[in-house]
Amino acid sequence: MKSRYWVGFLGLCFMIGLLFCSQTAQAAAREGLSLWWEAVLPTLFPFYVGTGLLLSGGGFEALGRLCSRLPFFRKLPSALPGLFLLGAGAGYPMGARLSAETGLPSLAPYVNLASPVFIIGVIGGLLGSVKMSLPILFGHILSALILLILRFAKMDSPRAGAIRKRKTEASPLTLPEIISEGMLTMLKIGGSIVFFLVLSSLLEKVGLFSLFSRPLAYLGIPQQVVHGLFTGFFEFTGGCKAIIDGDLPLRLTLG
Repeated sequence: MKSRYWVGFLGLCFMIGLLFCSQTAQAAAREGLSLWWEAVLPTLFPFYVGTGLLLSGGGFEALGRLCSRLPFFRKLPSALPGLFLLGAGAGYPMGARLSAETGLPSLAPYVNLASPVFIIGVIGGLLGSVKMSLPILFGHILSALILLILRFAKMDSPRAGAIRKRKTEASPLTLPEIISEGMLTMLKIGGSIVFFLVLSSLLEKVGLFSLFSRPLAYLGIPQQVVHGLFTGFFEFTGGCKAIIDGDLPLRLTLG
């Protein structure tokens, strides 16, 4: 019950912030909507539909059988290689969705990754160069793979049968259903981008970001980096844009 009151209190604070900082909130909302409309939607939506067709055509099962034959992936539980490759290829929220559909939601933190098309298309577009996005893509996939191996290499995979059962029970989606589901997912992503950019702008307006950046400045961390990290803590896309717009050295921006 207490948590419910806290949620209501935070909602009230947010509404008060919208009233007293309406211009700041509107500018952030327009920025978030523009980011979603111009960069995220045209980049991710067609790829999401293609991924949906792949899954409806049995791509998950085929990929799992292929990975089970590779010596490197034999050290991992049988469910993980297919989930990881599809999560890394399709990008979020597909990794989390597949983890839930296969009955393994605990794997979501390891397979719910940013897709190559997002890093190359969206982040590369914000950077103005596809080549500069390649180190980000390589570091993102490699670090996730290392964490996956360190976490699961010594575990068994007794739940592979449950995964096959869940998949065989699910009926394939038709193309209109895939398009409808993909568009709904894009709307959810767009809403998250707009909302959290507005929230970040209000927190910055009241000086919360500056409060945290002051002690970190003694460690040599620029204020723009702190702003980007806090914005990215709430929403990844907005955080990337904040870092890129921060006029930082290229090496620090890519890092």
